[in-house]
Amino acid sequence: MADLRGKHNGKVYRVLEELGSGAEGTVYSIAGDPTRVMKVYHDPKPQLIAKITERVESDLKGSMDVSFPEELIFEGNRFRGYVMKRAKGESFGSVYAISSKKRPIPQEVRFTIAKNLCIALSNVHEAGFVFGDFNPANIKVDIDRRTVTLMDTDSFIFGSYGGIVARPEMVPAEIRDAMRRNESLPDDRKKPLPFTKESDVYSLAVHLFRLLMN
Repeated sequence: MADLRGKHNGKVYRVLEELGSGAEGTVYSIAGDPTRVMKVYHDPKPQLIAKITERVESDLKGSMDVSFPEELIFEGNRFRGYVMKRAKGESFGSVYAISSKKRPIPQEVRFTIAKNLCIALSNVHEAGFVFGDFNPANIKVDIDRRTVTLMDTDSFIFGSYGGIVARPEMVPAEIRDAMRRNESLPDDRKKPLPFTKESDVYSLAVHLFRLLMN
């Protein structure tokens, strides 16, 4: 991969190992900075580039509990991705399992994690965003420090940018109904799901129940 440069800071970045890959892109560690990672997109569309550019200007960029885009990355004049904070910990789904099977998590620790998850979501809402696909894989928890970091923030919903993906068991009935209506449609014709701050709170309640009632 050729030199990748930050649009605003002019810094040259070199990627190291692949940390994970999905339909949209691949996440890499960054040489010389263990606190940050880079997401490199496979084929970013203009709407996605506009959305990520908007994210970099957001008040959430410096948030401790949200892994938000911090710097746009270009290869020459071509947009490739962005740099974000590297989140520590385990997925929220793993925390469910740990709390019920491997080594019970003390109730006071679970209460603190629950409180911090509520605070993180509140910060997202106060900045004008909706989480949308608020599923366990998009939440990292450091059990020892009792901290929570929200992931997959490039899919946060703001203004006209709507999401089409969700975990059915994590969302209210009206979103599940919309997902069923989209099933037979190609991706470019799927309608944005009706995510709202209220649907985020529904998903939050599911997380809190699973965390506290195990």
